[in-house]
Amino acid sequence: PGASWAPVGQPSRQPHEYVRGGTAKLLTLFRPATGEVRAKGVTRATNAVLHPWLQAELTGILATLPAPVLPGDERPPLASLRILGQVGLTYIICEGLAGLYLVDQHAAHERVLLERLQASLGNASRVQLLLESGRLPVYYFPIEDVRMDLLVPGERREVSHTKGEAAYLTIDTDGTLAPDAAWRYQSSPSGCPDLSGLVAFRWRVMDAWYEEDEEVRAHARDPFHRIDVLRSSRRVQVQMGGAVIADTRRSRMLFETGLPVRYYIPREDVDLDALTRSGTVTACAYKGQTSQYWKFRGDARDVAWSYSSPSPEASAVAGMVCFFNERVDINVDDVVQPRPQTPWS
Repeated sequence: PGASWAPVGQPSRQPHEYVRGGTAKLLTLFRPATGEVRAKGVTRATNAVLHPWLQAELTGILATLPAPVLPGDERPPLASLRILGQVGLTYIICEGLAGLYLVDQHAAHERVLLERLQASLGNASRVQLLLESGRLPVYYFPIEDVRMDLLVPGERREVSHTKGEAAYLTIDTDGTLAPDAAWRYQSSPSGCPDLSGLVAFRWRVMDAWYEEDEEVRAHARDPFHRIDVLRSSRRVQVQMGGAVIADTRRSRMLFETGLPVRYYIPREDVDLDALTRSGTVTACAYKGQTSQYWKFRGDARDVAWSYSSPSPEASAVAGMVCFFNERVDINVDDVVQPRPQTPWS
């Protein structure tokens, strides 16, 4: 408990060890304060077995940990202990006020560059990444690596009980203003990562973001976010209004952290004549930019999408069609799948 569970440095990235019929995993728990080590393993387990096992094991571990003692003897609820995710074969468990976690020197030496109106506002290999429960990751740049001459004080102030008071800054590039496009904290509450000396920028105000020479879309990427794509011969059927829109035994199942499993189906197995293309375009930080969206018979909402050129992590689903589990009926081996409750429901 307490500081003994604080992660130190960046865990080394290890390749997955795949075995025939599934994946082998070893769950190791190390307590620096006492040197205690506990280990459990599972072999030849498919993701359908492995993921619930890991969740149950980690949930049980968290339930046994006493809450850390903070200044003033304030004890946060157990929910403030968060399973941040997986790096290689290592799971990170973080404790802190409101689930805040600051990753020091993001990806060790990775350079992050942001631009507005062809002016480089920040170019840093010492950028830090703030992970906060229920929010998207945010890059924070050391002020020494930011063009502070292009930032002027703004009018907006915002108070967070977990991060302190934020003073917003306006970007001024040759008389072109972007009001309240950046912010910084002069100090942070006790128990919160120290954000003083760092500057953050509103994502959509910038013209472009890059990690090294690769453009980053939508938002900063969470290093603990994971995507797995698995081929499946299980029969997947998609129905709308009682009609079968797709029927396949050649799907690719995409497992993504925090989201329901998505079934990507070859176009040849989809009745595209029953669908109408829409003009929707979206971007995902982990899968890339969509190439097509479809609606069904005058339905106001999109029901399916496709990536023609997804990111390398999702390259196996290129050109395939995926349906919103939340908006259609999906059967897997004749078993009706429940419609999940998500922001797209």
